[in-house]
Order: sequence, then C-alpha cells, then structure tokens
Amino acid sequence: INIVTETTFTNNKVFLSEKTFHPIINLQPFICFASNGQLAELKKLGFKTFEHIIDESYDDEPNSQKRFEMVCNEILRLSKLSIEEMNELYLSCKDICIHNRKHLLTFSKYDVFKNSLQKLKEKQWSLQEKKLL
Repeated sequence: INIVTETTFTNNKVFLSEKTFHPIINLQPFICFASNGQLAELKKLGFKTFEHIIDESYDDEPNSQKRFEMVCNEILRLSKLSIEEMNELYLSCKDICIHNRKHLLTFSKYDVFKNSLQKLKEKQWSLQEKKLL
C-alpha cells in the first residue's frame, strides 16, 4: 500500500499533484496524508478508492491533527497484517487498480504524467504490473 504524502495537508484545500497519481500509475492501493476531501475529489473525477480495505473516514475529518492521527492509526493497523493477509488485500484491489490506471489514461488535464502515460499506452509494464494484469 502506497503512503501518499501530498503537498498540502493543513489548509483543507484539495490539491491533486503527481504524488497522488503515482500509485495509480503503478497499480497500487494508497492511503493519503492530504487535505480532507482528497479522496472525495478523486471519486468525483471517476477514480475508485480502497474503502473495502482501508478505513477512509479520515478524508472527512477537517481537523488536521485528528486526520493525521487517523491516517497513522490506519497505517499501523495495516502494518500488523501478515504477508499472506496483505497479499489477499492487494489481490482484492486488482480491479480497482486496473480501473484507476485506465481512467487516468483518459485524462489530459494532468500533463505532468506525459512520459509515464506514454509508456503505459505503449504497454511498457514492469514485471509486477504484468503479474497483476
């Protein structure tokens, strides 16, 4: 699970940078240290999140300190899972990861990924990605 540390955290203004989209490009589930509403904004844009494996209630929390603690607690919970449990969780995210990457390929708004998206369009995937697909 990718731990995203976004550019903004305390100002309650959603800011989607390349940091948020890197796990999407790499077919990874993610949890975000970001302003509240980050996941809601991704959903509005048509992306899916991982609420079936991650408690995403932190995204609704306006208090930065409490949101930080909520994300830390969720990371701690996930870190205590066995490797077998983590593998199962990861595999349960396969369809969401594939959906998100395909959806990102339709975006022209985020030009910062021009090179990465070109590689994806040319199907130059890593071994990990080939195994998942």
